[in-house]
Amino acid sequence: MEKVFEDAKPILEKLLEHGHEAYFVGGAVRDSLLGRPIHDIDIATSAKPQEVQKLFKSVIPVGIEHGTVIVVLNGVAYEVTTFRRESEYKDFRRPKQVAFISNLHEDLKRRDFTINAMALDYNGKLIDPFNGQKDIENKLIRTVGSPYERFQEDPLRMLRAIRFLSQLNFSLEKETYSTIKKMNAHITHLSVERIAQEFEKLMLGQANNNALQHLVQLGLYLYLPCLKEYRKVIEQLSVLNLSILSNASEAWALLLYYMETEPRKILKAWKCSNELMRHVEMLLTELKKDRDKQFDPFQFYQLGRSLSLSYVRLYTIIFGGNLKEHVNAFKKTYEELPIKERKELAVNGKDFLAIIDKKPGPWLAGLLSEIEKAVINKKVQNDKNKLREWGKNWYNQFGKSF
Repeated sequence: MEKVFEDAKPILEKLLEHGHEAYFVGGAVRDSLLGRPIHDIDIATSAKPQEVQKLFKSVIPVGIEHGTVIVVLNGVAYEVTTFRRESEYKDFRRPKQVAFISNLHEDLKRRDFTINAMALDYNGKLIDPFNGQKDIENKLIRTVGSPYERFQEDPLRMLRAIRFLSQLNFSLEKETYSTIKKMNAHITHLSVERIAQEFEKLMLGQANNNALQHLVQLGLYLYLPCLKEYRKVIEQLSVLNLSILSNASEAWALLLYYMETEPRKILKAWKCSNELMRHVEMLLTELKKDRDKQFDPFQFYQLGRSLSLSYVRLYTIIFGGNLKEHVNAFKKTYEELPIKERKELAVNGKDFLAIIDKKPGPWLAGLLSEIEKAVINKKVQNDKNKLREWGKNWYNQFGKSF
């Protein structure tokens, strides 16, 4: 049993000591069998939330009405959830009623896919009533029980199926596949935020090409925000080297590059964060510049190290070439930059207000911008006296027109 499970064992031990059942469940069990990194450890127990709260010193009642509390042990947070059975779903997401039960099998039965419906006991014995381990061996995504019932309960599970396909490089079991194709329109019942979260993970999986092809084959793209008219773009993306993508900003920038539409309008429809929108727009601005496909020191300076690396990855996907060679070229160029940000300039606005008899205005911003370019392009050294002289000459030639 991996160390992450061993570290959480004291929680199981205390629950067992007080007469309750307790197991490790969900994604951690799946990833353990797959040999993948384990992130969050979830625990299922027969103990009621109030009983769990009494047993541990540090407990956060995050979802106590649904049976979930957070137990903090040695600075690590663990979700501890009471075995439960769910009634009919009222809004394609939340059950009308949650009943706490004492049966692990019934609790696992309500989960989405067989690969997520397994448990480990205190001694590391696998409990697998729905043959999740066999589906892992066969690399299959299969619902627990009826696909229709699972997707009717929460249509997001259809996108989650494609997300797992992307992340694990698995296939969809036949009935699961055909049911998604029949029920695809149900994802219109979901919030944009939930859709976006799954879509971004899907775009960054190891089998993202295959996942995009499934979005088209199953008709799911028709019900994703703003993508109904872009089947050809999705198909175009599905044959590119998407394994290079490393974050959501890159995924969105690549999609919008080929969509050739107003990026902010699309990103707002997907309710993306302002920071993500800013990063995507910066990347698109650089990708669409006509620079004979040559890297430019000033472009790396403007983007900064992290976004520059994103630009290099996108550049390689779109225009071709060897990623390693492009990254090495970027690193050499970036390390040779005389400055990495404006505050490193040897001069500031006050220096020019002291030698140029003019009130602050657009001319000053223009001057400082031109000085940045000159320093980055090594037309002038980042020396205070030399920059003051260069700036004064620029102002005499161009600044008076502001």
